[in-house]
Amino acid sequence: MGWLGRPAAVVDEPGGALLGGLAVMATTPVFNWISGWSFMPSWFNDLTGSTYFAAILFGLGAINLAKNPDGLFALVGSQRLERRRKKERLAHVARAELDVHEVEHAPAWNGSGPGADDDDPMHLRALVGADSFGHVDQVVPSEDAALALDDIVAGYGDVEVLHRVSLHLARGTVVALLGANGAGKSTLCAVTAGLLAPSSGTVTIDGRDVTSLAPYQRSRAGVMLAPEARGIFPGLSVEENLEVLLRSKEDRAKAYEIFPILGERVKQQAGLLSGGEQQMLSLAPALVDPPAVFVADEPTLGLAPMASAEIMDAIRRLRDLGSTILLVEEKAHEVLEVADTVAFMELGRLVWMGPSDQLDEERLAGTYLGMAT
Repeated sequence: MGWLGRPAAVVDEPGGALLGGLAVMATTPVFNWISGWSFMPSWFNDLTGSTYFAAILFGLGAINLAKNPDGLFALVGSQRLERRRKKERLAHVARAELDVHEVEHAPAWNGSGPGADDDDPMHLRALVGADSFGHVDQVVPSEDAALALDDIVAGYGDVEVLHRVSLHLARGTVVALLGANGAGKSTLCAVTAGLLAPSSGTVTIDGRDVTSLAPYQRSRAGVMLAPEARGIFPGLSVEENLEVLLRSKEDRAKAYEIFPILGERVKQQAGLLSGGEQQMLSLAPALVDPPAVFVADEPTLGLAPMASAEIMDAIRRLRDLGSTILLVEEKAHEVLEVADTVAFMELGRLVWMGPSDQLDEERLAGTYLGMAT
């Protein structure tokens, strides 16, 4: 009885013990009677005739009672209520996104109609049109770009983070990707490096489609990622970290020439280095053997100003060596001194892209304060 409604008679009242005992005693005879029906299969009789059947049945009931003291009907009702509230929340989020972009005459949505079965409120974008959320013309054709991301849709589980993002990087340039937290910048970096497979869209390196390649294959194709978490092995020494990507002693010697401080820490565990030294260790292999495309996800995060300046100098050197660089950075004013092109992301979409000298303070402030410009 407690499986369906509130089990007050079982839990709170003395008579509940009597009812429970009667239910246990009646279970076996009832199922034996049912199994005697001519149309019941033989396996049903074997199952219900087991001496353990009643114990297992009431054990499952006890577990359900412990998890849902108000009974099965109350559980179903609460689940329906939660689904309704979730749809309402998604509708409010979607409406807020429309308001941010000042989209007028957008159709109302109350959890029914087109897209009602989708947990993602972004289906409203399809109703009002993608252009309402910003359309960016790519100056560099896909076949001429060092890195071309076309119509990338990606996310985590049922949550879609990137909504048809297209971004083309000209060879030998630094493209700074800016945007507020949660805009999808790190997700785009993960897609570029092959750490996250897109739901749709293509990733092209120097005209070669690498969308289906694994991360190590993407690396061999010329893509290198310096992740936000430094991208080093903290339990290994500086020398051992460099050996992963720089197999020869000559290459490692070049790394120590580029960053002399690393030469003084050869035997030290990488996890004991300062933040700036760890980032130098992450960048050193790229400067010794420049990749075609280098993706840096917030390389100056948590660094002191002097260390940040040195990392930015390393980014400039890498560009001068011929690498194409996708740079995600929170310190906008510092990155503008390095970037050739600036791209803004907002709510999982690319909303503006242009030369860094065309960027104005109002657009920059609006991006980080959540105000569309």
